[in-house]
Amino acid sequence: AAAAAATATTGMDGPKSRSSSVASASLGPSPQPTPAINRVCAEPTAAELIPSEELLEKEVLGVMADFSDSVRRQQAHGANRYSSIRERLGSTGSQNMSQPFSDVPEISSSNTRRRSSGTMLTVRRSSETPLDEESERNRTELANSFIAQMCKHSGTDLVQNVQCQQLLRQIDTWDMDIFELERHSCGRPLAVLAMKVLHDRKLLTSLRLNETVVLNFFQQVENRYGRYPAISYHNNIHAADVMHSVHFMLDSPALAEGFSDLEKFACLLAAAIHDLDHPGNTNSFMIKTGSPLALLYNDSSVLENHHVSQAFAMMQEPDLNILQSLDKEDQLIVRKLVIDMVMSTDMVKHAKFLGEFRALQRSVTEQIADAANPINSLKDRLLSSYDDRALVLCTIVHSADLGSPAKPWDLCEEWTNRLMQEFFSEGDKEKELGLEVGMLNNRDTVVIPKAQVGFITYIALPLWEAWSAFVEPGSLTLQVVNCRNNLEQWQGQVDKAEPQPKRGPAAPPATATTAVSEHIEEVDENAPVAADGVAASAASAA
Repeated sequence: AAAAAATATTGMDGPKSRSSSVASASLGPSPQPTPAINRVCAEPTAAELIPSEELLEKEVLGVMADFSDSVRRQQAHGANRYSSIRERLGSTGSQNMSQPFSDVPEISSSNTRRRSSGTMLTVRRSSETPLDEESERNRTELANSFIAQMCKHSGTDLVQNVQCQQLLRQIDTWDMDIFELERHSCGRPLAVLAMKVLHDRKLLTSLRLNETVVLNFFQQVENRYGRYPAISYHNNIHAADVMHSVHFMLDSPALAEGFSDLEKFACLLAAAIHDLDHPGNTNSFMIKTGSPLALLYNDSSVLENHHVSQAFAMMQEPDLNILQSLDKEDQLIVRKLVIDMVMSTDMVKHAKFLGEFRALQRSVTEQIADAANPINSLKDRLLSSYDDRALVLCTIVHSADLGSPAKPWDLCEEWTNRLMQEFFSEGDKEKELGLEVGMLNNRDTVVIPKAQVGFITYIALPLWEAWSAFVEPGSLTLQVVNCRNNLEQWQGQVDKAEPQPKRGPAAPPATATTAVSEHIEEVDENAPVAADGVAASAASAA
């Protein structure tokens, strides 16, 4: 219904961003940060965290009409679930999952009210005058305070605080070490990064977003991601890394003015939630085991549907409704864009998606070849076509999700090890269940460098080369350079690499054809699939 409503407002050329028409509001001096901000680095308690299995049961039964009631029920018996939640998230030295949230106040949502059906109704503020200079300055100071407070928690010394601040100053560089940010942000890289990016881009101001609600939302999103090592790859660090990569790509000079603030916000939001509540298994495993999610979504983009569904279900709670300040049409635009961008991360659709983007890239290249100012020509092309803008935004999120091979070698290697750890864990489960083991999941046969050579050659590098040709025609972006350097590194390790040590009885590996068909329909229209099926490592983004 939401998609139909969005379509009805688009006209012939798709929806036009109305970020400029968002109701201006005179909020007056901003309030001081609430105690909740001081707790952004603290781990969630069992009462706050909504267990994935409980949500899954409710989703399958269709009991998601009133998310608020669900939260209160979870709080009522959350203490009884504490041990299982702690085990699912894992805990490291700096994390403190038992720390209570007794000093977090109930946040008032005076600008929203509920219909009896449980749906949200946005109520515009009475004043329509723009913010004056003093109010604008107060809002900026409040946002800066958020960033400073997010680096603090009990037991954190000044050195760690300074290191976090220094890392945040590197967010405009491609090679920022996201693992160091996780370490120095007390395990909260996603919430810290999100607030910093939204502040620096002035999106909190331009879209009139409620800072407290935004912070609450990203805290709860991060709560709903698994933690390392319980979820070794698809965790809160990966979500923060993808959001950082999206932030960097949106600043490509060729795209400087090609998107509205509303579209940039939607892109960053999609990056943050694109793997929300990820169980650490692939779509293939969910389907083979007949999971409730696979049944719910008819074996089609199972996890991608779940991620985006859970994100918008969270927004039904007033204190987490990050879109509440937008008018209804803008809310529908953001929803449609976010859904499309998250769906684009399903690797089964990679070949079709890459073909569409290549076609756009060739068309744009031909159009701007003789232009006096290629950047302005590209901007005009994007501004004139919603479909082109949507495709580029999907490409940004999809590429960022496949960003680890395009990072500096030390980051690329660390991400690869974590990913393969997750694959091997799934392979162990497949052996225990007597299922055919995915080609990349069998620790007894997989040679990691060989798998990465196939993944970069047939999946990552062609995508990044297409992106490079789009934003920097005639030259190579840093991502392509890194991909090629990392490819050489992996190629140099192939001959001396061996499979992982055996653990339990070995299962026969899947055939190359089966492995490829599980994860991707077609790898590259211009390149043959490697005979040993290593291109099936496209599953790294599943």
